[in-house]
Amino acid sequence: MRFHKAAVLSILSILLVTPVFADNAIISDTDGAVVMQGQLESIIRQAPAEYRKELLESDDSIRSLLGSLLKRAKLLKEAEKKALREKPDVAARIEREIDDILIMELKRDYVASLPEKDATKMALEYYTAHPEEFLVKERRKASHILFRVGTPEDKEKRKAEMVQLRERIINGEDFAALAKEFSEDSSAAKGGSLGWIDRGKTVKPFEEALFALDKPGALSDVVETQFGYHLVLLNEVEPEHQQSFAEVKSKLIEKETQKYKLARLNEYLQGIMQMTSPEINGDLLDAVRAKFANK
Repeated sequence: MRFHKAAVLSILSILLVTPVFADNAIISDTDGAVVMQGQLESIIRQAPAEYRKELLESDDSIRSLLGSLLKRAKLLKEAEKKALREKPDVAARIEREIDDILIMELKRDYVASLPEKDATKMALEYYTAHPEEFLVKERRKASHILFRVGTPEDKEKRKAEMVQLRERIINGEDFAALAKEFSEDSSAAKGGSLGWIDRGKTVKPFEEALFALDKPGALSDVVETQFGYHLVLLNEVEPEHQQSFAEVKSKLIEKETQKYKLARLNEYLQGIMQMTSPEINGDLLDAVRAKFANK
């Protein structure tokens, strides 16, 4: 079971500060370790929707969570026996964790209070102002056959073999079957299929040969790259095109909504944190420096 840091801190603070009342214990052990009903409810309340649904519908999941919380309660009980909370450094760390939770909740509370914006309008304005972001460049689906070259002396022999193989394909033999039999690339198992290829995503000689082919089914001449000799087959072409607003609408709405919330939140936080005339107690600062100078 995995929690985000904020959720872990929330659980920690609950377990540390929730009063123990036996009649509210949802799980307990004979050593006095208990998990309270309110602790479980708080975790369920803060859980992501899909995990909350799992907890409420799966007996195994909620029992597993209760078991984990009881183990944690046992550890906390042992820590209480040792009065670890009374240690100044420990108390300060607990206080910082609680502070972090409060700051997180402050941010959530503010974002929840923001007025709704017309997200579709914001998304459309962004789409209209940035057409270049929604231009999909031409890409091509290709297959290839590769002969690797072991030594310089081997080059002519391997090239001649590739030329012969090309003739067999031109004369009607199946490219995919020959790729499976002869290609020395991992794509051989898939009949030489490389899937979709964008410009700039493969080595230049291969790219030039692929994008020079005029229509699906066209076969290249023998192409030499640093990997060896290739035959390139063009399978399909997706022309350059502009994505419609409908295609990107949902993603843009999410992006623009988050951008709006983050901008407003940053303004709010900056307003709170604006310093007017801060004063530092120089004597106390010097005392702190002196205290740790030789440590």
